[in-house]
Amino acid sequence: MSQLLYIATIALAVYSFGCDSGKSDEQKQIENLQSQVATLNNRIQENQEKQQAEQQQKDEQQRLVAEREQEQTAKQQLTEKLNNILVVVDDYDSDGIGHLFNINLKLDNPTDLQFNYVAIDVTYVKANKDVYKTERVYIYNVDPYSVRMQPAPESNRGVDLYASITDYQIKP
Repeated sequence: MSQLLYIATIALAVYSFGCDSGKSDEQKQIENLQSQVATLNNRIQENQEKQQAEQQQKDEQQRLVAEREQEQTAKQQLTEKLNNILVVVDDYDSDGIGHLFNINLKLDNPTDLQFNYVAIDVTYVKANKDVYKTERVYIYNVDPYSVRMQPAPESNRGVDLYASITDYQIKP
């Protein structure tokens, strides 16, 4: 459409140069038409700029949506990996009257994640099933695809115990 307006402008200019100076009404009409063509050209340019701005906005929105989806996927993958890390009480001895000793924790990291540390809460349970106490144990520098053993503190009370991961720091 802009090419058509350009051609019309040229035709009007050629016509206006070929006219006699005595045709002032025709000259005024030509100038009026040239003004209208210029106005139309300005509107076309404004519409094109507006369309470009709208397209840029749509592109930015699509980029942000894609970025959020990637972040969600990465978080979901990380959560799945972290759910595979397991700590268990591997072995312990009891004197039968409430003394727990030689307690060993086993941390299994079957993922490609490397940790600066993994914090484990060891909970000691009394005979009536109440919690006697909870002690925090740290295992440092946990490599990917590794199994680590860590001793846990003894308890002078308790007949059972369990362990759970409560905190961690992933190496960048």
